[in-house]
Amino acid sequence: MTATTKTLPSGAFAVLTVMSALAFVGNFLVLLIVIMRSFKKFANSTNALIGNLAVSDLVYSGISMPLTLAASTIGQSWTLGNPGCKLVMFLPNFCIAASILTMIAIAHDRRVAVINSKPQFSTSHEIIAANGAIWILSLILAAPALYEYSVYEKEYYASGSGEIKDESGSNEIIDFGSGFNPNDTYLACGSHGIAEDFEKVYATILFVLAYLLPLLIISGNYLLIWLFIRRKAKEISANLENGVSGGGGGAISKGKSKILKMLLMVVFVFAVAWAPYFAIFVREEVTGADDTALWGSIQHVVKLIMAIGSSLLNPIIYAAFNAKYREGFKAILSCRCGDIASNRVGASTMTEESRTDANS
Repeated sequence: MTATTKTLPSGAFAVLTVMSALAFVGNFLVLLIVIMRSFKKFANSTNALIGNLAVSDLVYSGISMPLTLAASTIGQSWTLGNPGCKLVMFLPNFCIAASILTMIAIAHDRRVAVINSKPQFSTSHEIIAANGAIWILSLILAAPALYEYSVYEKEYYASGSGEIKDESGSNEIIDFGSGFNPNDTYLACGSHGIAEDFEKVYATILFVLAYLLPLLIISGNYLLIWLFIRRKAKEISANLENGVSGGGGGAISKGKSKILKMLLMVVFVFAVAWAPYFAIFVREEVTGADDTALWGSIQHVVKLIMAIGSSLLNPIIYAAFNAKYREGFKAILSCRCGDIASNRVGASTMTEESRTDANS
């Protein structure tokens, strides 16, 4: 995967810049709400893990994407150095892994909470340990990118048709100015000096362990929750028909149901938004195609927009499905942060849904 030669169109650059800024602000507000309510009833394993997911989105929107955009404006030769090259390639994989592993933890925690009426991570030490394990595993999954990518020299030469091709045979036409010598070299950031099989093996492992398998595990957890709810609903219905009151122990509340819908929506958005990234990533790594050298290509722009779109939509999903987040956003934007910390947000108008959400 080579990371230079064509710049992003100005329109795409502007759209990605705005989306990154909005994603950063939205996830910062989510994290702020989680932190300020950390010692109140709002503090539970689900919200702590959502805070961890927000941190991942902050790293992607605040560090990874700006570096990618900076690299995308480089037209002639890589100028961010070897550390910049490694970071640009490492951070997206790191953030993907942190996000999906957090979603696994959330799904597992919700399954245990619904079925056993007690969350898996019920103490602050367990929550901290879970979040710590997520970041360590993410680092392990993304670390091979630090070895794979580096800055190296590439040579251009003139083809018989008068086009300028790089040494890999790309048909890309490069305009470096009237003084450009087609036999000159330029600095590129990409896979270099490693066995070709390493790219294929790493791409396959990352796709399976950071996307496909996690989504299957998450789906399995939510399927078990659905089966449990369905069975409980049948038990309650049977008891009512037989004139037996109660029997609804373990049945899911309306508030928990909305939280489950919110979490499922987050997983769905992640799966859809990151699918183009993995499709292009695996294709170029397995086939050896240098498609990402064309920063201005439509597929590259779509890949970036979809990826940052996941980080941008998460805070919107939280606000749409959870009254506490809506109230928290309103309090911060109206400069009433003290109300969040003191648990007074919406106290006079809090609905039953909001009270249930807070303890789910």
